[in-house]
Amino acid sequence: MLNYIQARGIAFDDAQSLAQLDLPVSLHSLILSRIDQLSESQQITLKAASVIGRLFGTRLLWGVHPSLGAHDLVQRDLETLASLGLMVLERTEPDTVYFFKHVVTQEVAYESLPYATRAMLHDQLGRFVEETYHEALDPHLDLLAFHYARSNNEAKQREYLLRAGQAAQARYANSAAIDYYQRVLPILARGQKVDVLLSLGQVLELTGNWRGASDLYTEALGLAADLDDLLTQAWCQIRLGENCRKQARFGEAWEWLAAARRGFETLADKDGLGQALHYLGTLADQQGDYAGAQAHYLESLALRRAVGDQPRVASLLSNLAIVARRQGNLAEARRLHGESLTIRRGFGDRWAIGVSLNNLGNVLLDLGNDREAALCFEEALALMRQVGDRWTIANFLNNLGNAARGQRDDDRAHALYRESLLIYRGFGDKWALAYLLEDIGSLLALEGKQTHALRMIGAAAALRAAIRVPLSGAEQARLDRCLAPPPRQLAGGGQASPASMSRRRRARLSTPAGSLNVARCAVGSSSRPPRL
Repeated sequence: MLNYIQARGIAFDDAQSLAQLDLPVSLHSLILSRIDQLSESQQITLKAASVIGRLFGTRLLWGVHPSLGAHDLVQRDLETLASLGLMVLERTEPDTVYFFKHVVTQEVAYESLPYATRAMLHDQLGRFVEETYHEALDPHLDLLAFHYARSNNEAKQREYLLRAGQAAQARYANSAAIDYYQRVLPILARGQKVDVLLSLGQVLELTGNWRGASDLYTEALGLAADLDDLLTQAWCQIRLGENCRKQARFGEAWEWLAAARRGFETLADKDGLGQALHYLGTLADQQGDYAGAQAHYLESLALRRAVGDQPRVASLLSNLAIVARRQGNLAEARRLHGESLTIRRGFGDRWAIGVSLNNLGNVLLDLGNDREAALCFEEALALMRQVGDRWTIANFLNNLGNAARGQRDDDRAHALYRESLLIYRGFGDKWALAYLLEDIGSLLALEGKQTHALRMIGAAAALRAAIRVPLSGAEQARLDRCLAPPPRQLAGGGQASPASMSRRRRARLSTPAGSLNVARCAVGSSSRPPRL
């Protein structure tokens, strides 16, 4: 307002002139009034700059509006705009860069342009960026998506919204990937939508929205069926099967994955068949069929090794290690996890590296090396927080809690379990919660709270009964060791061990599945590793 008054040459102590001044009725109209006082070339420069954004370089300025005029004239206009407090000089090397002093100034200047003019300028700027950086466009995909999305060039909108979404997904910028995919879907042809629906579903799964992902996979399957695309139908079935497995809906998962396997075998598609076998192995393992899991994994591994697919080879080695650990073969589990981790570090996928570190940490815990295990879990958790996979973050938190429990840092274990539990509650995953409650019980038993420990173990048993997934022999042995009473209690002979009590009294202590108010539990963890 002061700049507005000063620009009219009115002295601030001139009460009569101030009283007669016709003041703008809003901030928007005030800024428009200031813009109207500029020369024609200054207005053009200001409005062209507003199309770029709040921060802009003079090089892009000519890209958005090549007819601005001579460089010297534009430079003088920019200096004048800066002297009027509308812009600020940011830097001069390697390109002269200005920014709008207030974002509302940029917004008002932009909105003063007719829609058709704005769309045309955004298109011109997009073309300029393409031509200027054609040899290395990847760093500029967000900029291209931004400008073409605001143009009338639908072909370019499709191209760059899709490419920007794929790039965002690859770097685990999940919110950006979701935004790009959702914006590109309405302008895609039916045949192009299926792949984007599957990609968007995978990002939603990563962020914990399993139901939303399932809806997208179902929509994609319907489109693939309409197009009579048998291969894509099989890939949709793969995603639906894996989505059901994560929610412990094992019967549905088996049906989807078996259908996908038949489809890939009919089409002689080895890539898809390898993935179907991989997921069928995980499903078998999760239900306690370790021989079946190992057979499926090995069959998939042979297909992956034949084509040199190292990322998936690493994934299968990791899962074979999990089966070995469940069967009590810790030396083999450690060897396989180490081999998987080496491969994954080579191709740099943060998610995969985190998973291998977590899995290796679990084996180290079993070997009694709590400190080294904690280091693995800490690094894994830091990587997964960058990725944003909430379910896996919860898993890593409870495993780190197990390491803290092993070191008898009970306060930290409680805190880690609590954070894990709060995340898990949003998923409704009974399989994960069963492990979680067993770890709660183990910590409570260590603290001498046997009754509370047994309640947790009973609740876990009820969840396992509901989904028909028992502990493996090695897992049951580990749990029994955690629940064993201190030697002084055994010497007294007056109290049975929680482990033996849990076997005798589990039916009485167990509650109906889902009836336990998990929100009131202070702690929780899970010792089973995630998979890739």
